[in-house]
Parts: sequence; structure tokens; C-alpha cells
Amino acid sequence: MILKDIAKENNANFDIDIQKIKVDEKHEKVAFCTVVGELFKSKILTFRLAIFMFNWFSISMTYFGITRKVGNLGGDVYVNYLISTSAEVIALFICLYVVERLGRKKIFSSSMLIFGIGCLCTIFSSLYGGPSLHWLTITLAMIGKLTITVAYFNIYLMVADYSPTNLRSFALGIGSSAGYAGSMVSAYVGDLGVMVDTKVGVALPLVIFGAFGICAGLLSFALPETKKYVIASKYPRSGKYFKETIQRWRICPV
Repeated sequence: MILKDIAKENNANFDIDIQKIKVDEKHEKVAFCTVVGELFKSKILTFRLAIFMFNWFSISMTYFGITRKVGNLGGDVYVNYLISTSAEVIALFICLYVVERLGRKKIFSSSMLIFGIGCLCTIFSSLYGGPSLHWLTITLAMIGKLTITVAYFNIYLMVADYSPTNLRSFALGIGSSAGYAGSMVSAYVGDLGVMVDTKVGVALPLVIFGAFGICAGLLSFALPETKKYVIASKYPRSGKYFKETIQRWRICPV
């Protein structure tokens, strides 16, 4: 009944007798360590995995860092929190309706760069504006919060699309581990604004976040676009077949 309901919802015909469906359980078993070892034999794929890890580290550090810094930006902390939450809602709708149309890589790279530039610009409003330009510092920080949230939602899709099925959990796991490390570092970077009690100190954490964002955004240009491309079901094991499969995935040749 479930399959028939799915077919009906998608305006498709489902005239197959479920009782006659046979599942072939014969399949080649390959040790997980063997597959991971094959992955690291490719310099390009290893390099791309490292890029994803650095991006995930930077995203987690900046996302949680800005969230914790809402009360130190100046102005009303409750208004700042409301703006921060609203920025995340807007980011969610951007991911739902824009990413599939423009492509994951374009949205991801541009989000990281806009975030980085916006955070770096806060040093000018902090140095030359003082309390009178707190609104500008908050605006730049919230633009950064919006764009980094877009990147946060998007990186899960990019890593999953990039990785074959038998390595997808490994890639997501090692990437999220880098993200956990970034979230831990964010607490210490965010406290720099309290430790350095000067005009520069207010913007110092945002400047650090922005520098990481720009570096990660530039590195992301080396990643392939995965929009509307077939997701690989397994990792190819031989050289010739490997190159042919990579080209069929529409990812840059190895």
C-alpha cells in the first residue's frame, strides 16, 4: 500500500505484484578499511575531503561564535537575539528555494565569502564609529549570521553528494568531527572581545571569524558542482574504471 500511495502521489503507474518481487542478496562485501584506504589513494579526493573538513570547522566555529556573541555586539540583547533568529529563518527559505535553482557550489562559496567580508568590515565600524555605529556592527554581524547559516545547511548536501554510498557516513562523520572541534574553539575566540577591552576588541572575534570564512570560501572553489548529478553508489576500485566513473559522476577527472 505504501508503494502504491507513493506512485499515486507522483502520478505514476504501479502495476507490479509485490509478491513476485525477489531481492537478490548476493553482493560483493568489501571491508570498510579497504574502501577508506582506496579513497586516500586519490590525491584529489583526499584534498577535497580536507577542504570539506576545513570548511566545516570554519562554519561551526563562526556560527556558534556569532550566536554566543549576540550579547556583546552592543544595543539591546533581546533585539539582537530576535534579529539573529530571523536571519536563520530567512536562511532556511534560501536553502529551500534557491539552492536547487542556482547550484550548491555557487550558493555555498558566495555565502562564505559574503560572510567573511561582512565580518571583516565590522572592524571599521568599531574603530571609527564607536557606540553611534553599533547598529552597523550588528547589521554586518547578522548578515554574516544569515550567510553562514546558509552555508551550514548546504555543506551537509555537498558532502553527501560528493561521497559514494559506502563512504557517505564516513565523510559526514569526519566532517562533522571537524565541525565539533570548531564549535569548541568558538567559545575561546568569542571571549577575546571581553579579554581585549578596547575598540578593536569588540570586532576582534568577528575579524577572526571573517578571515576563516574568506579562506574557506576561496578553497570551496576547488570543489565540484553536484547539482543534478548522479550520486555514486559505490567507490570504484580499479584505475581505469575509477576515472571513467569519476567522469560519469561529472566530477573533475582524477
